[in-house]
Amino acid sequence: MNDRHFNHIHSKKGFTLIEIMVALSVLSISLVVLLGLRNRGISLAEKSRHIIEATLLARQKTTEISAQGFAGLGEEKGDFGDESPQYSWRQTVIQTPVQEIRELLVQIVWKENNREETVDVTTYLFNNATTGNAPVGIFTGNN
Repeated sequence: MNDRHFNHIHSKKGFTLIEIMVALSVLSISLVVLLGLRNRGISLAEKSRHIIEATLLARQKTTEISAQGFAGLGEEKGDFGDESPQYSWRQTVIQTPVQEIRELLVQIVWKENNREETVDVTTYLFNNATTGNAPVGIFTGNN
C-alpha cells in the first residue's frame, strides 16, 4: 500500500516551480525586446518624417531660387518662419567650369536628439533663355 500511495503522489501532472520561473524569465525577456523594437520603430518613423519634410522644403527653396533667375555666387542662410520653425536652410551657389552653368546646393537643417541633421539637394542652374533657368536635377541626399 505504501508503494501505491508513493506512486500516486509522484504521478500527478503539473509544472514545477523551476519550470514556471524559466517560462516567466523567457516571457519577460521577450517583452523587453518587443518594447525596444517598438520604440526603435517610433524613432525611425519620426526620422523618416523629418527627412520627407526636409526634402519637400529643399525642393520648395530650390524652386524659389531658380525662379529668381540666374543666381549670384555665394552663400545665404535663413529659416522658414512660422511655416516650419524647426527647419533652417543654407544655400550655396558656385561656378562650374562652364560659365553658363552654376551649381546650387540647398541644405535643410534641423535638430534631432541634440544633433544637427541635414538633407542636401544639388541642382544646376543654366543662364540660357531657352531653358528658362529651370533646374536640372538632382537629389544628392546627405543625412
